[in-house]
Amino acid sequence: MKIEEADFAEPRVDDNFGRIVGEARARNPALRDGERIRYAKEAAGALLNQLDDTDYAGVIAFDSEPYVLSHLRPVGEDRAELSRRIERLEPGGGTDFKESLEIAEREILASGIPVHQVILLTDGDTNRQYHDHDQLMADYDKQHISVSTIRIGPDLENLRLLQDFAKVTGGTFYRVEDIRKLPLLLVRLTHQAIADKRHQQSHLEYAGESTILSGISPREIPPIEIFGDAGGGELLMLGWGSTFGPIREAVKQLRAKGKNVSHIHLRYLNPLPSDLGDKLRMFHKVMVAEMNMGQLLKMVRADYLVDAVGCNKIQGRPFKVSELTNRILRALEG
Repeated sequence: MKIEEADFAEPRVDDNFGRIVGEARARNPALRDGERIRYAKEAAGALLNQLDDTDYAGVIAFDSEPYVLSHLRPVGEDRAELSRRIERLEPGGGTDFKESLEIAEREILASGIPVHQVILLTDGDTNRQYHDHDQLMADYDKQHISVSTIRIGPDLENLRLLQDFAKVTGGTFYRVEDIRKLPLLLVRLTHQAIADKRHQQSHLEYAGESTILSGISPREIPPIEIFGDAGGGELLMLGWGSTFGPIREAVKQLRAKGKNVSHIHLRYLNPLPSDLGDKLRMFHKVMVAEMNMGQLLKMVRADYLVDAVGCNKIQGRPFKVSELTNRILRALEG
C-alpha cells in the first residue's frame, strides 16, 4: 500500500512550520486503486502549490516500508523534481505508516522548526496492531507535534487508531468518503495551519477595550439572503463589493428567461457569515465574480470544500451585465 508524506513549513522567510502528508491506497473495492492514487497525487500537488520556494517540504512514500523521496528542505531547491516524483507514484501492496511517522518526527525535530503539524492521509489499513503505536503517539504528544489524520473510504478499518492519534496529539480526524474532495481538504488544512502560525507570531498590546480591535462576532452577522431560489438550485453567483449591481442585473435578466440562477452578495468578509457554507452547498454550481485574481474564490474552495469556479476581471473596469450573462449561460450549459 503506497503512501506519500510531506513535511513543509509556513511560507515566509522567518517562519518555520513542519507538516507531513501521507497518501495511501485502500483495499476497499468501492475506491479503485487508480482513482484513489490519482486524487491523492492531485491533492499533494494542490498542497505544494500553496507553498513558496522558502517553505520546507519533504516527501516519504511507503507501502510495507518507507521510501524517502525528499528530505526536509526548502521547496525551491527541488520543487520540479518533487512534483515529478509524486506524479510517478503508483499503488503498491501492504501498508505500514509507523516507520514513516518515526522518520518524520526525527526530521522535524532535527530541523529546529518551532511549530509542528503532521497530516497523515491513509485508507486506515496497517500491518500492525493498535498498541504498536502507543509509544509513537506518546512521543508525538511529548514533542508537541500534532497529527491530523485523514481516513479515505467508507469502511471502518483502524478507525479508532486514526481517531486516537489525532486526539492524543491535538490534531483533527477527518473521514473522506468522496475522494474527489481530497485536494480541497488538503488546501484547506494548509490555509488553516498558515493562519494558526501567523496568529501565534502576532502579539498586540493595547490599553482598554476597542471595538475595532475586538472585531465583529460571527453571531452578530445577520443570516445570508439569497436572491432567487432560497432552497437551492442549479447555479449560484457569489460576489462582494462593487460587483453587486452587474451581478444582480444579470441574474434578474436570466431568471426572467427561466434560467435557474441565484445570487448571494457578501457584506461581511472577516469573519465570513457562519451560514455561508450551508448556503453554497445547496447549489449544484457556484461561480464567484470578482474584480481581482480570485481571492474570495480561494477562500471558498479552501474553507468550504466547494468546487466553485471564478469569473475574474482585472482591467480596472466594472463587469458588464452582458459579460456575466454570457459566462453564466456557458456554466449552465457545461
